[in-house]
Parts: sequence; structure tokens; C-alpha cells
Amino acid sequence: MKPVDRKKQQRKPQEAKPLEKSTGKLKKKIRDTERMLSKDTLSGPIRTNMERQLIHFKYLYGECVIDERERAMQKQYHGIKHIERTKLNRKMTQVRREISEAEDDATRNKAKQKLKELGLDLIYIDNFPKTLPYASLYGASEDEKRAKKKDGLRDEIRRAHESNTLDDLQQKYRKLWRKRLIKEKTIEDAHPIEQQDDAAAPTASLKDEFFE
Repeated sequence: MKPVDRKKQQRKPQEAKPLEKSTGKLKKKIRDTERMLSKDTLSGPIRTNMERQLIHFKYLYGECVIDERERAMQKQYHGIKHIERTKLNRKMTQVRREISEAEDDATRNKAKQKLKELGLDLIYIDNFPKTLPYASLYGASEDEKRAKKKDGLRDEIRRAHESNTLDDLQQKYRKLWRKRLIKEKTIEDAHPIEQQDDAAAPTASLKDEFFE
């Protein structure tokens, strides 16, 4: 009879499963944690740890709600963005041909400037804030107020592209949407644990009326 290898029999410690980010699972985590905190039998350190977990769960829940908003906007405006992107690519192909066939510098430079503007339009489509309803480049009609906001946002996206801060731009509008959800009491004002000390820091004002 072969001797039993005890090392093989020892179970490897299981790694903690990462928290699944879904609003349903996080709601349950929040309810369970609040239920535990309602008990008077918790010791001080355990209660403190659970309170920190509760804040973390509430923050993650808010992030999930924002993620759902972004997915909904992406789905709703996927078609119009695809059409506009196709139109732009055709125009850019045409302008590149004009550049290559230009007979003088003035015509060539004018076409190059046009190509640059079309490129900025493409950047606008691909980097429009994901939490906002998309404002079409080729809208049939829009009032002066809406057109002004769209131009301002287009300029903001252009500047973010030039400074290589497009990711920061998306984060800015996620934070603005979080503020709106907090104002509407859809989510609670919870912050990541590491940012608790900065929770009172001033933030940008919320643009409630933006493209509503």
C-alpha cells in the first residue's frame, strides 16, 4: 500500500471572489449589511469595518447605476452615430482626394483645413460624454440654446483631445451624473473609502438642463 501524500490532500486556500458589480447584487449587499448593523451585539471594530463596507457598497451601487445609464445611451444612439460616422468617412475620403489632386497650395491648404475639421467631428462622435443624450452633428433643426451648448461641448471635446485628457472628460460627466442622481435621491452620497477625507471638496456645478 502506497503511503498517503498529505501535501496532495491539503486543500489550497480559496481566493476571495471579486464582488460582482450589478445593481441587484449590490442592493442585497447593502440590505444585508444594514441588517447586521442594526444589531446591538456587534463589537466596535466589527461595526466600524461593516460601516466602511456599507459606504463602499453604496458607492459601487452608484457606479453601477451610472454604468447602466451609459449603456442605455450607447444603445439608444448607436444607429445615429453609425450613420454620421459613415457620412464623415466618405467626406474625408473625398477631401483626401482633393488634397492629392490640388493644383496649388491655396487649394491644398483649404482642403487640409477641411479635413482637420472633419477629423474633429469624428472625435466628437467617438468621445461624446456617455452619460448624455447624443447631440447629432446633422440635426435637422435645433434652437439657439441647444446649438450653443452643442458647440460648447464640441469645443470641450476638441480641447480634451489636444491635451490628451479625453478619459478625464468622461469621468467629469460621470461625476456630474452622479451628482444629479444624488440630488434626485436615486443613489446616496457615498464616496470611495480612500476619498472620504476629500468628500467635502468643492466640485463642478451640475448642468441639470444639459440636452434634456
